[in-house]
Amino acid sequence: PEQRPNDTTTAGSDSGHYSLPPGDITDKPPVAASVPQQASTPAQRQEEKPAQEDKPVQTKPREPQRKPEPEAKPTPEQILESGNVERAREQVRRQRREAEAKAAREAEAKAAEQRAQRNAEAHSGGNGRYIVQIKNSFPKNLSLHGLRVVLDVANGAAYKVAPTIFSELGAETIVINDEPNGSNINLNCGALYPQNLASEVARLRADLGFAFDGDADRLVVVDERGEVANGDSLLGVMAAFLQENKALKGGAVVATVMSNAALEDYLKSHKIKLLRANVGDKYVLEKMKENGTNFGGEQSGHIIFSDYAKTGDGLVAALQFAALVLKKGKKASEILSEIKPYPQILLNLKITEKKPLESIAGLKELEAS
Repeated sequence: PEQRPNDTTTAGSDSGHYSLPPGDITDKPPVAASVPQQASTPAQRQEEKPAQEDKPVQTKPREPQRKPEPEAKPTPEQILESGNVERAREQVRRQRREAEAKAAREAEAKAAEQRAQRNAEAHSGGNGRYIVQIKNSFPKNLSLHGLRVVLDVANGAAYKVAPTIFSELGAETIVINDEPNGSNINLNCGALYPQNLASEVARLRADLGFAFDGDADRLVVVDERGEVANGDSLLGVMAAFLQENKALKGGAVVATVMSNAALEDYLKSHKIKLLRANVGDKYVLEKMKENGTNFGGEQSGHIIFSDYAKTGDGLVAALQFAALVLKKGKKASEILSEIKPYPQILLNLKITEKKPLESIAGLKELEAS
């Protein structure tokens, strides 16, 4: 403030103020006290921080805490020395159980690794497209989850794709005879020797067993009791199932001259006609084409679903039977027992001349009777 003339106060005056010494009042404008301003943003605050030198901090490495070593269990011999025979026996049994459990875990880990490798190989190249095609034959609204299935792949063509298909559709899949070496195909295994599969199904308490032959065009079914299904029984129940679902074309099924008469009677009861062809799946397929039907097969296990494959395919047939079991909600043995084959003997006769059957006089009349 500007100094007014004669505007001074003296110490002790009534104003209660003190006079300033001469020279303390200047013409300079007042200077406001410097108050540090707080940075408005975190970035600004960061910039205003005084730089600090990074000093290496030396810390003493922490020693790892050592877990106390478990007290060693006494051996059966040591226990036996103390005179406690029963405890020694229990220790032996415990060690045996632990060894068996460890072996089972190692076997399962190895099996899982092999399954993963097999699945990867199965999907490589053309196998992947085949797997997709076969899986598409299975009803989209169904899953094999909850079914325990044993597959005998006969050390043959299906040893990779069959386990992959059933596993990916949800089944608990157990595989036997899946280690081909180039010379063990069909060797005491597969559809030609179904009793091996039957014993495994019964031992493992599986729901179903499927055996394929070396080229996987044949199927043999084993029910949950370990019984091998008759090929004609299999054809009959599957034909009736197609008819119930309005999926059987032409109202007929093609089988061969070797099929049991019980199959024909069963199909008649379901208003399905049986057409017979010569032995051989190629003759079955020809007869199917001639009569416009989409299902046929042989007693031996060659089964043709022409909607999905133009020849016998064991995997397609296996999935169709599995779908039948799931939709019926019954055990395989109950379903297959609907057809009881009549006593039948098949013999091969040696002949000097092979004549066409239709040229044999009186044969048609005999068949008609």
